[in-house]
Amino acid sequence: MYLIANGKVITRDDAMPYIENGGVVVEGTKIIELGETAALKAKYPDAEFIDAKGNVIMPAFINVHSHIYSALARGLSIKGYNPTNFYEVLDGTWWAIDRHLMMDGTRASATALYMDSIKQGVTTIFDHHASYGEIPGTLHTIAEESKRLGLRSCLCYEVSDRDGEEKCLQAIQENAVGRHAVKPLHEGGLLFKRFFKPHAEGAQFLKPLLPSPVVRRQGARAGRRGGFSFSLAHPAQCVPEGFPVKNIAIRTVT
Repeated sequence: MYLIANGKVITRDDAMPYIENGGVVVEGTKIIELGETAALKAKYPDAEFIDAKGNVIMPAFINVHSHIYSALARGLSIKGYNPTNFYEVLDGTWWAIDRHLMMDGTRASATALYMDSIKQGVTTIFDHHASYGEIPGTLHTIAEESKRLGLRSCLCYEVSDRDGEEKCLQAIQENAVGRHAVKPLHEGGLLFKRFFKPHAEGAQFLKPLLPSPVVRRQGARAGRRGGFSFSLAHPAQCVPEGFPVKNIAIRTVT
């Protein structure tokens, strides 16, 4: 048990939204009480005291859109490569990276992202992952790192046929298998969930940017069997500047 106190506590509780000099008592993975610093120190004299030194104590953040595959590429600049639109950024940078990402790289990327999350006060992430160099077992590997470092994770594997139908079907299967593979990791108050992410992409922006027929057909089957939630990523960003919205047959919301 430990007491984090001598801080400005933001509670998100309408009855007591703010404590000028307060703290929280933590036992295991749960906050069991909050209140004034003096009162908590008197009530829990044996708790390990962590001095907040007047800083803010507040509920953690939730990152609702992260990409573990990019965690080690921060600040990356490819000499001589100057993309002019979002599709070129994807094709020349991120897809080039993810198709070479193997399991060791995925694990290292997950470790880096989770550690950075903790430093920034983030304890829950929604991650859309892609590592087309090695697909099977990826989500379980990421979930293991999430558990080891104590974060909650809602994970999915990005589904696309940009590298061929075989890789696309492996990605769909990874979402389905991953849903069951991490069940043993549901402990200690941690949360691991699965959702399904088709990627919006198209042929040089000449048609509505929706997942291909293979992705839609196979993804729908997997979704019905597994009860997935779906996330269509980046539909708006894939439309070039000045492209008439009226030309898009089906509107999407993510």
